[in-house]
Amino acid sequence: MRIKVNDLYLTMPDVRDLALDPQLAQILNDCMTMPVALCNSLYLDKGSAQDPHVDAIYMTPTTPGHMLASWIAMEDVHEDAGPLEYFPGSHLIPQWKFSNGSYHFVPSEMDQWEAYMHSQVSERGLRKEPFFAKKGDVFIWHAHLLHGGGPINDPGRTRRSTVFHYFTAADSRKLGYKMVAHDATYWIKRGHQRVPGEKPNVTTAIDRVLQKVRRTLS
Repeated sequence: MRIKVNDLYLTMPDVRDLALDPQLAQILNDCMTMPVALCNSLYLDKGSAQDPHVDAIYMTPTTPGHMLASWIAMEDVHEDAGPLEYFPGSHLIPQWKFSNGSYHFVPSEMDQWEAYMHSQVSERGLRKEPFFAKKGDVFIWHAHLLHGGGPINDPGRTRRSTVFHYFTAADSRKLGYKMVAHDATYWIKRGHQRVPGEKPNVTTAIDRVLQKVRRTLS
């Protein structure tokens, strides 16, 4: 079973401290030339096996480009565990504007978006690169970087990692989010996302994942 747990940062101070570690926070602030605000976290026990995508079309900032992400390896990544994959230079591809006039995805138009991105990758001669991280490695990416998860050739292998997404504090204020100061940065305080169609065994499985996260952070 592959499990993805959203928003541990809302209830686990250790996760917030990891996402907004002073050295990491300085780099994030420097990248954006302004303070950032942690808006989302994802814990993955195994590789995502996710198709190439761009974060900004799902978590769309009010100001284009005012979002970035960090990915932290919580163990060494084996090539058969579905490593993170990305396309260097893809963040320079002009963003597709959907029919509603925004850069936020429209589900019925994702085939067109994928065709556009495929053509841009081909025209620019971009090549997919795997990231065979070691425990503690941090990957910071632009909101428009095309990335995904490689194939999981060995289902028994884990690829424990945590992903954090950040808006700028300026954009977060525009969106009316409640922000909590954390040294030179912020985190957005909000309710948890609802789990659609939750099954009886989900809570037990998540509890096991939380125990693993706490052991890793301790």
